[in-house]
Amino acid sequence: MRPLIEPGDWIVGRRWAGTPRRGDIVVFEHPAVSGRSLVKRVVGLPSERIDIARGYVHINGVVVAEPWVAGTTTPEGTWWVPPGHVWVLGDNRPASIGDSRHLGPIPTATLQWKVLARYWPAARAARL
Repeated sequence: MRPLIEPGDWIVGRRWAGTPRRGDIVVFEHPAVSGRSLVKRVVGLPSERIDIARGYVHINGVVVAEPWVAGTTTPEGTWWVPPGHVWVLGDNRPASIGDSRHLGPIPTATLQWKVLARYWPAARAARL
């Protein structure tokens, strides 16, 4: 999630509850690695079509404004988000691993936390 969240940053969140919204930063357990949590941003919502083309994410045919993204998004392709799932991506797209491009849609039932703020280091404290 660089540069928004750097290694060593301390964040605060709240237990996941409710309906995901595009742009939410969520924590979930890696579906293939027990005990490993991932932090990613919700990009696609249930029942949406995700297309990656020419470095941009398209939702149902419309380019998504993503001011938080560092780099272009690859590989190109098309994915569908089933009901009860979300599509998550890291902000640093060229270096992001463990997001929906590799894991597929993430069941909303597995979302553990919604990230609200960074509180350490103090100089970088901010709502996220």
